[in-house]
Amino acid sequence: MASNQEKTKEKPNYKLTRHFVAGCIARLSTEFLFSPADTLKSRIMFSGFNSSNLFRSSAKAVLISAPSSGFSFLAYHYSKAARKVRSYNQSKTNSDDRGGLFYRKRKGATFDLVDFMLGRLSRTMVITIKNPLDIAKHYFHLKDAHNLELNSVSEVFKYSYNKYGLVSLFDGFTPFFLRDLISDPIYWNVYDRIKEKQISFLKNRFLKKKKQKHLEIENKKQKQIQKEKEKLKRFQQSLSFSKGREDTIDSTAYSQNNSNPSLFSKKWIKNWGQLWKTRIVGNVSENESGEVSVILGPVNHVVSSTIATLIATTVSAPFDVLKYKMQTRRFVTNGNEKYGNLFKSFKTVWYEEGLKGFAKGLSTKLAILIPSTAFTFVVYEGLINTFEQNDRMKNLITSMSPNFVYGFNVRSFENQSHWDNPILLHPYW
Repeated sequence: MASNQEKTKEKPNYKLTRHFVAGCIARLSTEFLFSPADTLKSRIMFSGFNSSNLFRSSAKAVLISAPSSGFSFLAYHYSKAARKVRSYNQSKTNSDDRGGLFYRKRKGATFDLVDFMLGRLSRTMVITIKNPLDIAKHYFHLKDAHNLELNSVSEVFKYSYNKYGLVSLFDGFTPFFLRDLISDPIYWNVYDRIKEKQISFLKNRFLKKKKQKHLEIENKKQKQIQKEKEKLKRFQQSLSFSKGREDTIDSTAYSQNNSNPSLFSKKWIKNWGQLWKTRIVGNVSENESGEVSVILGPVNHVVSSTIATLIATTVSAPFDVLKYKMQTRRFVTNGNEKYGNLFKSFKTVWYEEGLKGFAKGLSTKLAILIPSTAFTFVVYEGLINTFEQNDRMKNLITSMSPNFVYGFNVRSFENQSHWDNPILLHPYW
């Protein structure tokens, strides 16, 4: 029994490169689309506004955000893959001992301190690289509004280093770290939990519809049997009424055809319409062994990302304001005195702007982050699903019989279920 379980369970593969590439591509396209909105957010958080040159920082934002997002997605996937590997190893050893303080399991949820520390370490590296570039990005956001003179990232770095020292390139590092320390776990956990809920909902709906179709088939069969019984009864009555006379009996009086057309058979055109639908709201399929698999569509990822962004951004908003004040303090009047450190920044915002100051720009930020993050995750999940679909097709090809010739399986033409259902060929993207 144990050997059968080991055969059915496959050890997860990390495949980190594809997640880094997908994260970079997703963020790259997002930054180009939403760079004007990001510039507007910076202007709103400070006095002064000029609608010109909204794409001034788009190239800098791409250089800043694309690699950092790639590392973030890579760390996120590494944590999930590492947890799957430990789950796989536990299933082989049938052991629940995972190292005392480093592992806790309560009510079906797992918390792994090692995963958390690895995620924080990778995120700290990302923040260390991103913080100086983020300062340069904010500088170009505010350039026109505050009549600043520097024109390139290198000039900003040289100016800050020569005038304030190396420490000026890491202004706002502490609130940056605290913001991500709060928002990242909230975001990823909420995002994954909503995805799990949607997968569970789609599976249950699929099984419910399957059960209803099965009942409909059974009811049609019973009705068909009842009709055949009535026809047979009328046929017998006609024979008894004739009493041996050679009456011409219509051959259609009793039909031998009691076959029931399958409700699961679909036409090609209808299936392509269904394929278009599954590209939007996801696809649920069942293999020969009866296992139900779900591939979420763009709408599902938009829902998960929107809820997660709304919660995580709202909770971490105060640290985002403090980060912004500290990162731009070198470019505004009296910024060094007011926002010299985290405590001074908190005190200044509290006394000058009140409690509302810690939520300054929150509505604008949500209006930007909700669609931009949703777009990022739709592209990211779509690329990952494409990569995984290619892997599935490769595994299918390698597992085919020697009758696989010139890209086609000769025996598959005997059963046209592959070609009658294009959903099996293109589940997503």
